[in-house]
Order: sequence, then structure tokens, then C-alpha cells
Amino acid sequence: MKPALSVVPPLPSHLLLGHVVLADREIARGYVEVRGSQVASVGALADGTTPAADQVIDFGDAYLMPGAIDAQTHARSQKDNEDFIWASRAGGHAV
Repeated sequence: MKPALSVVPPLPSHLLLGHVVLADREIARGYVEVRGSQVASVGALADGTTPAADQVIDFGDAYLMPGAIDAQTHARSQKDNEDFIWASRAGGHAV
């Protein structure tokens, strides 16, 4: 008997439009491509190379900071603080 083939569905993709702020530059009218829960690419809309996506969300002039840490979280205990540190080292992020 042959083993059954498993098909992994493609991850959903989202294209977020807005003012993109990166560590080394800003893109006044740019995009952040998100596949699943990870940033796949960042670019300028003016380049004309906008990736295809399942959903496009236009945030207008809002600032998009891919990879930024949610600085408004609060550790209520030493365990919470350790969990936050572990999550950030493991590549945890918010989109």
C-alpha cells in the first residue's frame, strides 16, 4: 500500500499599504507583504513590482513598522517577563 500524499495548503497572503518605516529608511507610499504570519517582502508602490496577494489592506497614511516589537505589553510577573523574552528570541512578532 502506498502512503497517502499530504497537500499543504498555501499560506494566506496580505498586502498592507501605507507609510513603511524600516530601521534604515522610510518608504512614503509602500507595502508590506505578509505570508502566513511572517513578513515576506517590503517595497515601494512606485516600483511597480507589487506582489499579488489574497487580500490588500490600504492603511492610507498610517505608519507600518514591519518587525517592530509591541512596546505596549506589560509583564505582570517574572514568569510573564521570561515568556516575553523567550518569544522575542524565538522570532515572535506581531503584524
